[in-house]
Amino acid sequence: MSVILDKNKEFQLGQWLVTPLQNSVTKGGESKIIEPQCMALLIFLVEKQGQVVSREQLLEALWQDVVVNENTLTKTVAMLRNALEDDRKQPKYIITRFKKGYQLIAEVSLSKTDVNQSIHSTFRKKSSKSYTFISRSLFLKSGLLLLIVLAFFIWLFESTRDIGPSFKRFTPITSSRGIERDPKFSPDGLFVVYSEGSEDNSGFDLAIYSLSEKISLTLSRINGDELAPAWSPDGKRLAYFNKKDGKCGLYVTYINYPNMIEQGEMLVTCGNNNEGQIHWLDDDLILFSDRNINTMGQHKLYRVKVSTKYVKEVEGHYPFEFAVSPNRQRVALLEQSSDSFNLEVNQFSFKSKKTLPWLSGLSRFSDVTWFSDNQRLLISDIYQGKLDIVDMAGDRQSLFQSNAMLGQPTLSPDDKIIGLVQSTMQANVYETGNPLFQIKDASEKENTLLVASNYHDYMHEYSHDGQKSGFISNRNGQHQLWIQDSGEEHSIELGFIGDSELLDFHWSPDDYRILIMLTNGQIWIYSLDDDSASRLNVGHNQIFYPIWDNNSNAVLFSRFDDMGPQLWEFDLVKKTQRKINQVGAVSATVSPDGRYLYVLKTVPGLWQINRKTGEELQLLDKIDTSAWGSLVAFNDGVYWREDIKSGYLIRHFDTNNHQAATVLTVSQTTNINMRYFDVSSDQQSISFYRMFDYESDLVLLRE
Repeated sequence: MSVILDKNKEFQLGQWLVTPLQNSVTKGGESKIIEPQCMALLIFLVEKQGQVVSREQLLEALWQDVVVNENTLTKTVAMLRNALEDDRKQPKYIITRFKKGYQLIAEVSLSKTDVNQSIHSTFRKKSSKSYTFISRSLFLKSGLLLLIVLAFFIWLFESTRDIGPSFKRFTPITSSRGIERDPKFSPDGLFVVYSEGSEDNSGFDLAIYSLSEKISLTLSRINGDELAPAWSPDGKRLAYFNKKDGKCGLYVTYINYPNMIEQGEMLVTCGNNNEGQIHWLDDDLILFSDRNINTMGQHKLYRVKVSTKYVKEVEGHYPFEFAVSPNRQRVALLEQSSDSFNLEVNQFSFKSKKTLPWLSGLSRFSDVTWFSDNQRLLISDIYQGKLDIVDMAGDRQSLFQSNAMLGQPTLSPDDKIIGLVQSTMQANVYETGNPLFQIKDASEKENTLLVASNYHDYMHEYSHDGQKSGFISNRNGQHQLWIQDSGEEHSIELGFIGDSELLDFHWSPDDYRILIMLTNGQIWIYSLDDDSASRLNVGHNQIFYPIWDNNSNAVLFSRFDDMGPQLWEFDLVKKTQRKINQVGAVSATVSPDGRYLYVLKTVPGLWQINRKTGEELQLLDKIDTSAWGSLVAFNDGVYWREDIKSGYLIRHFDTNNHQAATVLTVSQTTNINMRYFDVSSDQQSISFYRMFDYESDLVLLRE
C-alpha cells in the first residue's frame, strides 16, 4: 500500500494535524490559523520531505508573480516555526541547513480517513482489470471523442481571446554597484545603454549591456556625469548630457561596441540638468528637456538640429516627462494642470499648441514609453510599483505590480522585454532601546534594531498599552496603514482616503480607535473593533496636527485663521467644537494623566499649561519650527524632533529638573518634516524613520 499525499486533505505532521483548506494546524484539540503563505510553504516542504530545499527554489515556487527578496522568505519561515512551536536551535520540524536551505525533518502521514480512502482507491484500481476487451475499447473510443471536442473548444477560446503580454519575473542585469538609471534599448534590440554610478562614487559613467552576451561594459570615462543617453534612429550615435562643475551640455558621439566612446561634440549648453530627457526625432533632430526651476521641477522643451547646432525652445510645454513614438509622429507629455498631472499627446511638428488631453490622474512620479504600434503607452509609477498599458482610447490595463519601486521603463523594439530601474532605496522604521540612559547614534547599525524593513515603511507609532503599533507601508503595492500586533502584521483598508494620502495618525488612549489626518485636510476616526470610519465635521481649511484628548472623547487640533494658529476641541459625544483660548498654539499634546497640555507656539518655545487652573509656564524659549506636530508627552515631560543639517535630533524636556537634552541623533540625507518618530509607553525605546542605502539596479522584465 502506498500513501499519496493530497494537499487538499488533512495530514499529520508530527504532533500537528494540518488542514490546508482552512489554513489551520491543530494539536491537543486547539487549532491555530496560519497565514496562507505559511501554509503554502509548509505544503511545499512536505512535498519535498527529507530533501534540502534551497531558498531559490522556495522563492521560485511561492512568489512566482511577485518580486520579493530573501528577507520575506526568512520572515515566512519564522512565522511557520512559531505556529508549529518549533525551536530554531533544537528543531523538530524545520531545520536550517547553513548556506543550503531548509529541510522538513518531521514525520508526515495521512489521517486515518485518508488512509482508508487511499486503500479503497488502490483496490478499485486493481478491480478495474476485470473489464472486458469490448468495454475497454468502447471506453477508449468515447474518451478519444471527448478529447477531440474539448481540444476544439480550447482552440476556439484561445483563438478569440485577446492575449496581451504577460510578464512574470525580473532579470537583474546590474547588481550592488550603486545607482543605475536612464536605460534605453538600441534600435535593433541587441543592447541597452544606461548611466551607472562610477566606481569612485564621483559621478555617472555611460554603460552598455549586451543581451546576447549577457555582460555589461563601461562605455565612458569622461570627467563629470554622463546622463540620459539616447540612441540615434540608425543606432550609430548616442546623445547624452554631460554635467561638470555645475555646467551641463548636450553632446553627440559615435558608438562602436565594445569600444569606449569619445566625448563627442557639444551641441548646446543646458541648465543644472539631472532629470532631463533626450529623444531623437530623426537622424538630424533632437528633442530634449531641461530643468526649469521657475516651474517647480517641470522642464522646458527644446529642439536642436545636430548638423547646424541650431536650438529653439518649444514654447507652451513644460513636461515632467515626455516620450516620442517609434514612428516619430507623436509626443506624449506629462504636464501639470492645476493640481492634477495629465498625459497629453502632441503631433510631432508642434506647429499647433493644441494638444489631445489623453489621461489624467497620474502622479508626478509617473514615467512613460511607447509601444511599437504607436498606439499604446507603458506607464510606470515608481512609488506604487505599477506598470500599466494605456491605449489612445484611454483604456487602462494593469500589466504588472510588485513591492519594488519601478521607474524609467523602456521597451525592446518587439515589445517583449521591458527595461526598468528597480530602486532598492530602503525607508525603514528603526528602534533603539532605553534612550534616556544610553544615547545611541542611529548611523551605527549595531546600535539599532530593525523593526520593519524591505519596504517603504514610515510613521511608526506605538499603542498606549505597548502591545500594538501602526505604520504606513507600500508592501501591497500601495501605501496602506499596517497594524503590528504580537509580532503579526496586517493591513487596514482605508477606502475613504480616495485620491488623498494619509498625513498623520494617532492611537486613541483606549487603543481600539485610530485618529487619521489626510492631506486634503479631513480628519477621520477609524475603529478596529468593527472596521468602520467616521469623519469629523470640522471643515478642512487650515487644520493641522489633530490629537486625542486623554479621555478619548475629544480631539484637539490647531486651526489657522486671521488671528493666527489657535487650539480647538471637538467633542465626539456632543459633535460640537469650541475654541481653546491659546493664541499662537501651533500644535499640542496631552500628558497621560490629562493634567497638562504641552504646546508649541509661534511665540517661540515650549509651554506647559495646567488644564485645571489655566496657568501657563514657558519651559523652553527656543525650539526650531521643524518640531511642530512632533510632540510626544509623558508625565515627566515631552519628546520632540528637530531638523539639523545632516539629519535630525530627538530631544527630551524633563519637567522634574527642567532640563532639556538630546537623546538621539539620526543621521540621514533626506529630512521629511512630519512626525516620523515615536517613544514607547515605558520610555525604554524610540522608533524613528530613516532613508538609507540609495541604490538602483537595471532589470529586464521578460514576457
